[in-house]
Amino acid sequence: MRWIALAILTYVLTLLQTSLVDVITFRVPGVGLVRPELLAVVVVYSALHVGSILDAMLAGWALGLALDVTTGAGSGVSTAVGPMSLAYALGAGGIYKIRGAVFRDKVVTQCTMTLVFCISAHGMWILMQWRLAFGDTAGTGIVLMLVQAVLLAAYTAAIAPALALGLKAGRRWLIASPAGPRRRR
Repeated sequence: MRWIALAILTYVLTLLQTSLVDVITFRVPGVGLVRPELLAVVVVYSALHVGSILDAMLAGWALGLALDVTTGAGSGVSTAVGPMSLAYALGAGGIYKIRGAVFRDKVVTQCTMTLVFCISAHGMWILMQWRLAFGDTAGTGIVLMLVQAVLLAAYTAAIAPALALGLKAGRRWLIASPAGPRRRR
């Protein structure tokens, strides 16, 4: 993994996520805002293509931390920093472990992995935020937040091929060593 390139990409995508994504955000009645998660596509792409599980999990942790820092619960509401970075790191490790069973460069793989990754990461984030920050023992509203996470995952999976195409074009700048077994010289 080329960490400086990942830091620059994380910065650019975080800026896009916090500003320009509002243009393509939808309001679903009864559920709330549904917007794509740009950083999740990078996590899935890197986990499918990096050379080691450590690189995949560290990239997931860094991108999740960027998302944690920029996703506040609002004024006067406490939020815990760390659940999304943990969820992204674990999700990236899981994708790295199963990537041998899929065709990494196929559009269907990118969409499916992004969908599963977003559902699991955001589901874990919602449950951890619910227990750590809010402590709501009745669970009011958690079902709507989980529905919102599923819609977010579907939206992100729908735009994943376009972002993955851009990442594929810049793969040599982002990923240092190719995935798979090393060749002897």
